[in-house]
Amino acid sequence: QGEPLTSRLELHLAWDAESFSVAGERVPFEIEPSAALALSFTGIPIFEIETLGFLGRLTGIMAERPPLISSTPYKPGLIPVVFVHGTESSVVRWAEMFNRLQADPDIRGRFQFWFFQYDSGNPITLSSLLLRDSLVAALARLDPEGKDPALRRMVLIGHSQGGLLVKMQAINSGDQIWEAASKKPLDQLELSDKIRDLLRRGMFVKPLPEVTRVVFICTPQRGSFVAGRNIIRNLVRALVTLPTNLTGVDAEIIRNRDALQPGVSLVVPSAVDNMSPHHHFILALQKIPVASDVKVNSIIAIETDGPVEQGNDGVVEYSSAHIEPVESEFVVRPSSHSTQGNPKTIEEVRRILRLHIGVKTGTTPLEIR
Repeated sequence: QGEPLTSRLELHLAWDAESFSVAGERVPFEIEPSAALALSFTGIPIFEIETLGFLGRLTGIMAERPPLISSTPYKPGLIPVVFVHGTESSVVRWAEMFNRLQADPDIRGRFQFWFFQYDSGNPITLSSLLLRDSLVAALARLDPEGKDPALRRMVLIGHSQGGLLVKMQAINSGDQIWEAASKKPLDQLELSDKIRDLLRRGMFVKPLPEVTRVVFICTPQRGSFVAGRNIIRNLVRALVTLPTNLTGVDAEIIRNRDALQPGVSLVVPSAVDNMSPHHHFILALQKIPVASDVKVNSIIAIETDGPVEQGNDGVVEYSSAHIEPVESEFVVRPSSHSTQGNPKTIEEVRRILRLHIGVKTGTTPLEIR
């Protein structure tokens, strides 16, 4: 009729509420985040980021990327789910799982998602220390007075090497990891104060009290047969650039060579060295159980035919990924090692998260052992 129409545009954050009021009635929100998520990753040089990140050769803004990032601003009352990627990988590999989990209103309304990113060629003890320090710093910054109980129900989900970093947050190592490498106590070695402190914090760990559940996905608990190949380990060690805080460690190791256990190398190991089935680190770590008050769930991929117990995912044998005791073990078959985007894997993670908050999924796992 030629009359101007007046309207009001309201912007709502998807994590703030599930419905809104219109003329006195509650109307549910409809959200579709997939396109926005896809757009966020468009044009990102994923291959370069993952490869150079593995080799420790990222430069510019990527070299200074924060180790811990969140998909949303912090909101009290939401339980953190922390995703930890594996070797030569990145946070992008969690996109499909994150997108599908966000589509579940029960999960969206009870959890917040954090992502840990790191140079995955570094020694596992160093990367796990970075994860620990990042989580402690985040908790201190977000909730310095400890008033948010949701932050004390944290769930850590690690894929491949990321699962080993996760395990390091939930164990009491005592001196087992150290004694696998050294015949002498740490305090008896000739070390700089800086290196001694780094070794102490990285190799003598206790469970983070805020972590109440860990989920292992294709984790080489007893090492990877790929990492067990000498040619692979030697090549990686030659190519990986170690971080500046490890500068001079080789010289300190050589100075204390008489303290080394037989077979321990005089050079700083890469993460691939650590994941060799014969390396002293993985041999020690596999003997240390997850703390009894932390719930454990395991997801194992199998791409081979035949009995599950003899299978592997192309990188990790079932016999390496299998641990006890666990609350559940879910076998995804057929699936390659990179199973994070597999619908069966995602559905199992969804089931675990719903279980964590006491909500049933109404579904039955396809293959559970």
